Amino acid sequence: MKDINVYLRLGSHPLYKELVAVPPRRVNYTLSGMTTANSSGPLRAIKRKVWKGITAIMPPQFNYSGSTNLVHSCYSSLVRTNAPWVVDTEHAASFANYHMSAYNRPTYRRQIEHLLSAASCKRIMTWSNAAHESMVNDFPTEVANKCVTIYPAIRPHPIRREKTNTVRLLAVSRSFDEKGGRRVLHMFNDLRKHFDVSLTMVSNAPTDIIKQYKGVITFVKPNLSQERLLDEFYTNADIFLQPSFSDTFGFTMLEAMSTGLPIVTTDVFAGPELVEDGKNGFLVHSDLSALDEKHRLVYHWDYGNWSEFLARCAAFDPRFNMEFTAKVRELVEDASLRNRMGRRSLEMVKNGRFSITARNAALRKAYTDALGI
Repeated sequence: MKDINVYLRLGSHPLYKELVAVPPRRVNYTLSGMTTANSSGPLRAIKRKVWKGITAIMPPQFNYSGSTNLVHSCYSSLVRTNAPWVVDTEHAASFANYHMSAYNRPTYRRQIEHLLSAASCKRIMTWSNAAHESMVNDFPTEVANKCVTIYPAIRPHPIRREKTNTVRLLAVSRSFDEKGGRRVLHMFNDLRKHFDVSLTMVSNAPTDIIKQYKGVITFVKPNLSQERLLDEFYTNADIFLQPSFSDTFGFTMLEAMSTGLPIVTTDVFAGPELVEDGKNGFLVHSDLSALDEKHRLVYHWDYGNWSEFLARCAAFDPRFNMEFTAKVRELVEDASLRNRMGRRSLEMVKNGRFSITARNAALRKAYTDALGI
């Protein structure tokens, strides 16, 4: 087995911390000096603002002229180089940094296609099969044929879960309504009438909601480190809730799985790939999604319909509430079911498709295929 030297142009997503911490065997990474997974605070905010402005004009990209065997560009940044390179992506539109008005312009889209179809671009590594389909639906065959699904991975987290008579529900997201925050409230209002349950929401909940549920629900701002989230929140919960209407992956579900939690989520985009219905949690069908059946974004602030989408997310939906509440109730009532599903979640990150072993094997193969070795 040969050593492979890879220039890793990091993105800011926490999944890259897992890649740097546990790389594939005999892969030597040279890390970029750009935005890294460890950047934080005001500097990161400034970088993000500048990057957002640049990518409204041109697709995310950078030049490379180094001497490593291969370039791995993270989070959909295109590469201008003659060296062989690979790129990972969560959705086709992320190649435009989700500037949908730019992405839908033929001249902008051709810039993306030009670099992805270049001979030096060897692999496009999608985070999910849904992301793979989004590439197939939006790009020509010579680009789509380069796509391969390589799931993100996370290490199992030490679990120190204390036993309690109260069943502890947890929801974690930055965006309250689009991630189903009010749907969680509707469910909780129903269940707390009949069961000893508690709810913690790590999210940017509206002030009026926080005031309304003061002393009933624990609200926490989502500006916490991943380590603190895992140590203080995931490991002190019994059920994880993610009734999202707009996720293009759902990394919080991987975090929940790493601590052995059963999950209740929607069947939006990659949700069915993360949650095996009836095995490590439950899927709830959602008639509402920011994406259509071809995985294209149909609700977006660029389209002028985002307020409408958030209003629909916030609205009470009797059918959804009934099904969502029933699934959570089933887990609340049955501790053995919670434990069985939680073990399955943990197994999926220990030895399954979201394990470090599976990711590293697939990633090394993508690298060797790219290099023809």
